[in-house]
Amino acid sequence: MPPDALEMESVRYAETSETRSETRLQLEDSRYLQPSEPWRRGAETSGREKVLGSNDGPARTVRDFKVLLEISREINAVQGFEELREKLMDLTFVALPAESAAILLDPIGGGDDPCFSSVLIRHKNPKRRREFQVSRTVIERVLSTGQAVLSNDVPHDEHLLGAESLKLGRVQSLLCAPFRHQDDVRGVVYLDTTDPASPFDEDDLELLTGVSGIASAPLENARVREWLQDENDRFLDEAIQHNMVGESVAVRTLIERLSRCAASNRGVLILGESGTGKELVARAIHRNSARSQKPFVPVNCAALVDTLVETELFGTVRGAFTGAVDRRGKLQYASGGTVFLDEIGEMKPELQAKLLRVIEEKQFERVGGQESISVDVRIIAATNVDLKKAMAEKTFREDLYYRLSVLTLDVPPLRDRRDDIPVLATHFLKEAARESSRQIVGISREARACLAHYVWPGNIRQLKNAIEHAVDMGSADLIMPEDLPADILQGDFPDSVSVPGLQQGLKEAKKRLIQEAIRSAGSNITEAAKLLEIHPNNLHREIRTLGLRDWLEEFRKSASA
Repeated sequence: MPPDALEMESVRYAETSETRSETRLQLEDSRYLQPSEPWRRGAETSGREKVLGSNDGPARTVRDFKVLLEISREINAVQGFEELREKLMDLTFVALPAESAAILLDPIGGGDDPCFSSVLIRHKNPKRRREFQVSRTVIERVLSTGQAVLSNDVPHDEHLLGAESLKLGRVQSLLCAPFRHQDDVRGVVYLDTTDPASPFDEDDLELLTGVSGIASAPLENARVREWLQDENDRFLDEAIQHNMVGESVAVRTLIERLSRCAASNRGVLILGESGTGKELVARAIHRNSARSQKPFVPVNCAALVDTLVETELFGTVRGAFTGAVDRRGKLQYASGGTVFLDEIGEMKPELQAKLLRVIEEKQFERVGGQESISVDVRIIAATNVDLKKAMAEKTFREDLYYRLSVLTLDVPPLRDRRDDIPVLATHFLKEAARESSRQIVGISREARACLAHYVWPGNIRQLKNAIEHAVDMGSADLIMPEDLPADILQGDFPDSVSVPGLQQGLKEAKKRLIQEAIRSAGSNITEAAKLLEIHPNNLHREIRTLGLRDWLEEFRKSASA
């Protein structure tokens, strides 16, 4: 149970009747909260009323102004909500002759027993009763009207004759002032005293009203700061850290499923076409798992021959084969972490059996060794192969498949997340431009149309290569269609996109530019390349690609005639 809950149990309402001797004060009527009219005083009174205005002279007012300035300086130097409550309580006891005090914040109920979500109680004398009796009527009035209240004749109030607890506590007078934020009362500060020789007076009411008015905004700000911090911490706890780029529904769904896989310790099988980013998904699972502080070790099963995959995974002992030495394998390097087996569908059945033992028994032997080694790793595997078809063809073990596929993630191909193509293209453009030290402001509308409607059989990897190609081959500050690889411009586009016509127009425009440069340079290819700001080799290639060789020969002949 939180401390506030314990403290709340120690606050009780003493009665429900209206107090007879009472003075009330609106915050806006407090002399200390009106800098433009510092001496104005006014209050609504009932019972044995006294009109605020008959103060004891300027000395008390000056003293209270100094107290409020000090309180303002102190509380505005505090940031934390709990620390601010404690500081405010300390300052209240210094400023006012209270024997007991309560700061009650965030009213969360009504009826016969309204309660507060934040309660702080303090007794000047630690030996005084722990249970703190407060007047329900006073608190409810302060909450409902926003007025500060002074009741300085508690023992003789005929409406409090039944409040035995107040009698036993010998309470002589009490003060209660609101904490108000904008138009809402967010809580109260409640003081009482049993000393008949020094009851609270109207100056104390003015001072407490000033204190509550000054403290209301810092308390609210501190509470909001802590709420925002809690929300931020919760968001960071729940948020998945990853390097995947995209905002499409397919990507959001993948990240949501990824977060659930990260919370588990079971193996994961990642399915998807080549180039979709399966290793990024695997790294994100590891990064957001309980194993994130341990190694992430990738092994590409298709990049190595079978014997090398085995030695890479399990390690070797000296003498296992010619040149073999004692060496730990990737499984041991990854102890406590994650092993990512890419292209698991390429692994031979003999090695699959050994991997199955690692998953089920968490043990293995090094190549050439007899000693069983225990290991604690999480296996994440990925493949672009249809493993169910491979099982039917007896090239992939069924038992291993079911052990690997307890959790399965399907990574969508790029053609199924076309909304992400502009975002991905811009991301790769920034990377490529930074690496090549080129100033490129973006991708032209026509080039974006080409990217958006291409089928991308190579997925994200192909898109990245296309952008890198465009950065290296282009010369303008925008990526143009002609900067993209030829296979992208020759793709199958829907009728609604006039890319073939666009391509032909660009081709004719390039022809005219090259012809004009060659004429200006007197058929000198090196000089023409300078005019076009490209390398002579690139100009030769463009002449060949655009079919300008015959035109160039005719131009040279006519120029020499």
